[in-house]
Amino acid sequence: MPAPRTALVVAGGTREPIDDVRFLGNLSRGRFGAAIASALAEVGVRVRLLAGVELWREPGWTPAAVERRRFGSVAELRTALEDELAAPPDLLFMAAAVSDYSPTPVAGKLPSDAETLTLTLRRNPKLLDGLRERCGVTTFLVGFKLLSGVSPGELRAVALRQTRRARLNLTVANDLASISRARHPVLLVTPEGGALPLDGDRADVARGLVDFVLRRFDVTWSKSQRSPGRAAADEGRAGAVELLRFAQSAGLLPTRDGNVSHRDARGDGLWVTPRQVPKDQVQEDALLHARVDLPSRQVRWRPQIDRDDVKPSIDTSVQGWLYAHLPALAGLVHFHEAWARADARTAFPYPCGALEEARAVYEALAAAAIGDGPFLVELVRHGLLLGVEAEGAARLRDEWATATAAWHAHVAALELPIAPPGPRLRPLLDGARIVGVIADFGDAVTPFLLPDARGAGRGDWIIARLEEREQTVLAADRCEVRDYYLARGFRLERHEAGVARLTAPTARDDLRRAASLSLVHLASGEVLLGRRKTPPWAGYWAFPGGGLEGDETPRAAAERELMEETGVQAPPGAPALQSRVFVGSRERAYQVDNFTLLVAHRDVPRPTAELEARWLPIAEALTIQPMASGTRRVLRRVAAALARGALTEPADRRRAGRGS
Repeated sequence: MPAPRTALVVAGGTREPIDDVRFLGNLSRGRFGAAIASALAEVGVRVRLLAGVELWREPGWTPAAVERRRFGSVAELRTALEDELAAPPDLLFMAAAVSDYSPTPVAGKLPSDAETLTLTLRRNPKLLDGLRERCGVTTFLVGFKLLSGVSPGELRAVALRQTRRARLNLTVANDLASISRARHPVLLVTPEGGALPLDGDRADVARGLVDFVLRRFDVTWSKSQRSPGRAAADEGRAGAVELLRFAQSAGLLPTRDGNVSHRDARGDGLWVTPRQVPKDQVQEDALLHARVDLPSRQVRWRPQIDRDDVKPSIDTSVQGWLYAHLPALAGLVHFHEAWARADARTAFPYPCGALEEARAVYEALAAAAIGDGPFLVELVRHGLLLGVEAEGAARLRDEWATATAAWHAHVAALELPIAPPGPRLRPLLDGARIVGVIADFGDAVTPFLLPDARGAGRGDWIIARLEEREQTVLAADRCEVRDYYLARGFRLERHEAGVARLTAPTARDDLRRAASLSLVHLASGEVLLGRRKTPPWAGYWAFPGGGLEGDETPRAAAERELMEETGVQAPPGAPALQSRVFVGSRERAYQVDNFTLLVAHRDVPRPTAELEARWLPIAEALTIQPMASGTRRVLRRVAAALARGALTEPADRRRAGRGS
């Protein structure tokens, strides 16, 4: 029987003595650390708690099974850590509020009759930065970062820098301004750059954190070992070079993150990029040859040129597993920032190099019925994985050349004056196919879909990405797309030299609030839609809905509008889907919250002065014109969920039957 896991939780604030009676401290009492210790004990982890003075005085905050030890100053905490880490634990949560500075203490008591008092503070060494060296690679290290009044992006960036600097497995970041008695929201930031929000009360967030940590701790690793000699080039290396050159030219590998690999000519090994080097600068002679022995979890590798400062990508074992289980797969590119729509999505953000991530990719592909390539999988909170077939590297090279040439020809035809060096061009990827270009001008972008790639809902995911990034768009008059963006809630900021500058709806502060309901009858696959009778949307098909009144919630407003416009009463229960879309015109724009409710019975709508509604098969509804863009976007989402069997359990399944 395996030994129980061990954890050390460090929590509470330090007290730095000024004199015999005064100290420099902080507001931390260690409540969240106590909640973490309690959550660990609940799942059978053997826990030791290093507690600051305030936390030490509250033994009832943790179960009796948690062993406790007190610390006061930073020096006392350092000594306690040295003792505790003589035998490093499996898990270490460094949740203490450690003073960054300490005064030089004065013997006795400073006089209290002086008008001013000057203290000289010295900076304390970062305890966090020495933990990896002391604990080794087997301890799962969790750091904490508290800021106040910052943006989510800044909070994530600061936490990521700490994670990578101190070689942590995770940083738990939060903003003091968002913490209350009822809520303790945090952001879990991983070394690969993922950011997972957790929200709820202190105890629930602590349990969620512990569950996340244990899932990332209990994974399967492989060891890398250099084999003697140097690797000789083969045909597989040519594919790796081609794939690497494509990824670099397309801007998919701008930093040290990401990797490229390709099967070797024999098929039992692979060529792979080295780890922790600038990937946009990797040359072909830097590629390493590796063989992955899955039963022994060994990665044996050789360089092409003698170098002692490199190792293969930490994901080499993951790639080897995928090549072994997907026979038609020839090459892989793992990258982070991109404009892409994935074919499938993994369910959990496993750490880099864990074989569980390979299995998660395989399961995601199987669930999406994609097979072994080509594919694009979203690694949740960890970027994207592009898999290509034999000759797939050459295909991507040609697609990218075609897309960039089409964009340049398009710009030339518009006769737009673009100052050198011009925008950075990035691919628009729909699965493993390049369908267009995103032109990045720095403070604004222009999406360009290839003519044969337009339609099929691709505009929806581009709009969704623009919304997500709060991205400003540049639209040339001669493209005739300005009204397309205005209809989706974008705001015209200015217009000059034949180009409109439009602000994303998610960056606006002047949107009106509205709500709507999409009722879906599962048995028939029909949805309730209506044709509007009043301006400004007269003649347009839409869901029942309208603006919020007073202090109404969106759900209450949607239910009221459904009754007023159709005479149908909304069923109780949680929505099967919830969508937020933006619609607008030149005069005004709305943020619309839509609630998809599943019904067991089709109540007959009555005609009203606002809407003439009826039940329609969803396939027919998707073809109806004219229809507001937000309505069509929700319809497509509902149709996709129905197609994959994700909508079940009608909200009114217990109501007495009436209607058909």
